[in-house]
Amino acid sequence: MKVVIVGGAGFLGSYLVNELKYDHDVLVFDRVANPDVESHVGDYMNIENCLESLKGGGGDAVIHVAAISSPAYDPPELVFKSNVTGTFNVHEAARKLGIKKVISTSSEAAYGFFFGEKEFLPNYLPIDENHPLRPQDPYGLSKKVNEEIAQSFSDKGIMSTSVIRPPWIVKPEDYTGHKGFIAGRGFPLDKFNTFAYVDVRDLTKAFRLLLETDIPRYEIYNVCADDSTSNMPLSELLPKINPTLEDMAQSIKGNKSGLSNEKIKKLGWIPKFARR
Repeated sequence: MKVVIVGGAGFLGSYLVNELKYDHDVLVFDRVANPDVESHVGDYMNIENCLESLKGGGGDAVIHVAAISSPAYDPPELVFKSNVTGTFNVHEAARKLGIKKVISTSSEAAYGFFFGEKEFLPNYLPIDENHPLRPQDPYGLSKKVNEEIAQSFSDKGIMSTSVIRPPWIVKPEDYTGHKGFIAGRGFPLDKFNTFAYVDVRDLTKAFRLLLETDIPRYEIYNVCADDSTSNMPLSELLPKINPTLEDMAQSIKGNKSGLSNEKIKKLGWIPKFARR
């Protein structure tokens, strides 16, 4: 299959290229080249750049992983404009070129618990894909809008679109030395820094699965490890963060994640890399 990876020179994109390059014809579209595969250098904020690069990739599918990945280091208006305009341009270019499959990346930030200025609690635990989205920050808001963009193109009946909602993405070397992995042992507890994570190698397998599976309509998937980042069960830890979570947290058994990955598992995805 001929696949264009938008953002294929970045952290996640580079792992994704390595996952797919041996049995798919991969082209990278990014602001810098990926030395491992053919690359088109350009800006996804420019629709003409998108059209040129997606056309050059041959046009079976597009995987879109480019974004400003954190709201902490860039102006809010830049975060929102870049993520939303870029995502629209990728889908619009795919539409104009007749590409029938686009897979894109959202974030747990779309739920609203992780970067919000005003604290509020989930409706239930663990959080699945049907939980309401209430983002308060520009990054989470941009991801919510990106999901709506993907759904709108699918609703037109012209392409299959699917979206992955990952939590904190970890590299193999992240399994030691990060405070999130030793939460509950004397470190300050951030609001939901203990909630969920996914190994980048498992995440790329999820992208492969969606690429190679016939998904006729818009779908969205949480993709996370089975366990949380905390050494303490969330049923014990979350009430320490907020006592009103006492009853709700009891629905999370053992060291299970605060996010549900049951939907993606129904397609056959199984996380293989974990901290435990």
